[in-house]
Amino acid sequence: MESYNNEKTVQYLIDYLEYYLRKPELYFDQEQVLESVVFLDKVNGTKNKEKYLEIWNEFQLGRKEVSKINAINTAKLLEKQEGSKIADDYLKAMELTTNKTFEEDIDTEYIEQHIKILNDLKNCIADQK
Repeated sequence: MESYNNEKTVQYLIDYLEYYLRKPELYFDQEQVLESVVFLDKVNGTKNKEKYLEIWNEFQLGRKEVSKINAINTAKLLEKQEGSKIADDYLKAMELTTNKTFEEDIDTEYIEQHIKILNDLKNCIADQK
């Protein structure tokens, strides 16, 4: 945990969010990075998450728009290759996934599980020495 929870790591995560939360067309690990920041906030008693909630919500809205555009373009290709019924079915299925709402509260379970795995591996290696 000490190799993960340090000033340099926190700054790297913040720099990542500053850049990539403003780029909804570049969808990488924004959610996991924000989860990491929230996790470290819990551990350290900090409030870095607060700076990014509004930007996170804007990012999510931007992602929805990008997803809709991508779905429409994919449906056009499907219509040409497979017909309008397949394209319509695809758009209906995509509409279900893009209309999901997002929560302001970020879940840290994924990050906590991975930190535990890393700590377990570290302890296992130390026990073997």
